[in-house]
Amino acid sequence: MENKNLSCVDPDMRRVLERYTARWMSRPTVNLNAPQKRDLMYLDLSYWNDLDRLAGITKSEHWAVNGAQAFRLARYRRQDGKPQSVLYWLHGGGWISGSIETHEGIFHRLLRHADIEIIAANYALAPESPYPAAIDDAELGLEEILSTGDIRASQVTIGGDSAGAQIAASVAVRRAQSGADLLRGQVLVYGAFYPAWEGPSHYLYGSGSYGLSSAAMQQSWRDYLPEDKSVHYVPDLKAASSYPKTWLISAQCDCLAQDSIKFAEDLLKQGVDITHTVCNGLIHGFLHMGAASSAADRMVNSIAQYVLCNRKQKRTLEI
Repeated sequence: MENKNLSCVDPDMRRVLERYTARWMSRPTVNLNAPQKRDLMYLDLSYWNDLDRLAGITKSEHWAVNGAQAFRLARYRRQDGKPQSVLYWLHGGGWISGSIETHEGIFHRLLRHADIEIIAANYALAPESPYPAAIDDAELGLEEILSTGDIRASQVTIGGDSAGAQIAASVAVRRAQSGADLLRGQVLVYGAFYPAWEGPSHYLYGSGSYGLSSAAMQQSWRDYLPEDKSVHYVPDLKAASSYPKTWLISAQCDCLAQDSIKFAEDLLKQGVDITHTVCNGLIHGFLHMGAASSAADRMVNSIAQYVLCNRKQKRTLEI
């Protein structure tokens, strides 16, 4: 039987769960189509985005073309800022939902804490565009950013949350395999790295009582992956000759917590410079909730400072 005791959850985050649990639990888990899931995610996150919106932030957009398809890149910075560090972000949403707009609140909160530039990609979504379309778009977006000559790889930290973390990690592997210039760093937050929905964190936190459910994650993987099950959807770390130093961040009360533990172990085996931080009491999606949780806000601040200062991370696990 699954543990539904919320005593492990941070008090601020518990209030968030109490507010949203009735809404989440009343919805179908796996019987919504992709457009319906996108609508619900936008509705859920618009509340947090409105709370985090900050005056004095400029946003510019342009389109990148990938074959017959095009996607948007958006750049955020302080109006009076002079950023030298860049965060290239791939949004979460289970590969089937999410957008630049659903994550604008996170970008504004990061900019509240540090004078950096944030560039986000509106990559192609499954199931209309399954694996590897999102990774292809994300890789092309980064190439476009670096091709202008205004931004160097040594200034760019690549990052993502949830499904976006898997996309970011895959782009970093491709760059390492190709011998491209090493990025400044990588930050991956509550990532979905492996198509498995059994294990301790799924047992403890996968019912939906803590937000993201194992059933929803299972359906997202099925929508993302093509029918050819031989496809290598997990980043092939052994093939990478070099890989940026990486900060993995996971939430304790998240069915995907074990993904970050395993990915950290796999990176360590390959000699990657890595830190893994587990955020006690937090749930999946906490980056959106800085306005309600001081612990979540502290982590957003830490990410902003990591991008800004490129602080050295130890090759260790922090649990």
